[in-house]
Amino acid sequence: MRRNTVIAGVAIGAVVILATAGPAFAQAASPNALDQIPEQFQGKFAGLEASLSAAALRLFGLLALIEFTYAAMMLAFRQADFGEWAATLVNQILFIGIGLAILTNATAWGDAIVQSFRQAASNATSSAGGGATLNPSDIFNSGINIAEKILENVSIMTPAQSVSFAVGGLVVIVAFALIVAMMILTLVTAYGIVAMSVLFLGFGGSRWTRDVAMKAIMAIMGVGAKLFVLQIIVGIGASLFDEWAGRGVTTVTDMLVMVGFAIVMLALVKVIPDLVQAMISGAAFTGGGALAGAGAVVAGGAAGAAAGVVGASMAVGGAGKLASEQLATATGQGTAPTSKMGRLMSLAGNTGKNLGSAVMSDVGQRLGGRAPYGSMGGRMGMQMSGKAADMRAAREAAVPPPAAASTAANDSNGGSGGSDNTISA
Repeated sequence: MRRNTVIAGVAIGAVVILATAGPAFAQAASPNALDQIPEQFQGKFAGLEASLSAAALRLFGLLALIEFTYAAMMLAFRQADFGEWAATLVNQILFIGIGLAILTNATAWGDAIVQSFRQAASNATSSAGGGATLNPSDIFNSGINIAEKILENVSIMTPAQSVSFAVGGLVVIVAFALIVAMMILTLVTAYGIVAMSVLFLGFGGSRWTRDVAMKAIMAIMGVGAKLFVLQIIVGIGASLFDEWAGRGVTTVTDMLVMVGFAIVMLALVKVIPDLVQAMISGAAFTGGGALAGAGAVVAGGAAGAAAGVVGASMAVGGAGKLASEQLATATGQGTAPTSKMGRLMSLAGNTGKNLGSAVMSDVGQRLGGRAPYGSMGGRMGMQMSGKAADMRAAREAAVPPPAAASTAANDSNGGSGGSDNTISA
């Protein structure tokens, strides 16, 4: 009995933890905790500007000198006239001057490009009904709010449904954490490319190496466009989540809708921004493979999550059925607690004990090669449901039906009356 009480306490504590996990996460998420990550990287990247700019200027000057010398040699070999010399000189001055201006202002102009993309995304999101400003912490807090709404339905009175809600809330939190991670990764990438592309812009001093500088500029444009698309998708998705959360999550269907939408938004955040970035960098057709790969990953994750929820629900449901039959049997034998709290504790303790025994039994069967089919939760649920059915059948067989008991009593009384009549005769 003491062991059952301990198990019941652990089960109740687990449910309480699940029920209070949402508010705890919400309190632990500081408003600017996640926003500080890209800001700290941006500050560290800013320290690279001086050394990289000096190296890039030296490289640019050397390549410009080579370019100018080569152009002068070609003019001399062709015995060019004054007009051709003047045209070539003006061309070289413009070419080198534009390259030097881009190199000198690379960090400021690159940051302006990225920030302009972010501002355009904020304006577009605001016009579509989303928030005017969007930071990683805002997105994660939206996910925490949704998970908190889902976890409010966790109750010890409905263990199977509570497991479904708990798993659904966990899936939503993980999906939003991955979305925030992609957003932070994109921000850090943008700041890093802006800071480190200065060195590659130094290759713009010569016609033979200027493609490297052009690729660096296109990289800044690409990551800015990626951040633009990412912020629009996340902003609109977060606004939709907030609207649905306001309606409440009271049924398993509502929870599944939230989980499905979180997974879909995770796929959109993964695929579409990468596709836009690839289009700007000149690799537009590589997005199809990425889309198919992300779709396969999301589909596999969704199938695994669904299988886990169903298996866990079957296991908890089977354990609850078996615990109910055990309590009914104990009641018939007169050994069950009489108070409501005692019966509830006994039910919870037997449920936890049955789950532990089923886990050990299933592990032993798998080690022995006797559990080749289905999921672990499904096998456990079927096994405990079978035991519950056997206990119910045994209990019902031990108690005769009311009609049979009445017939047996009448037969007994009739036999006694016959004996009395015989004696009187």
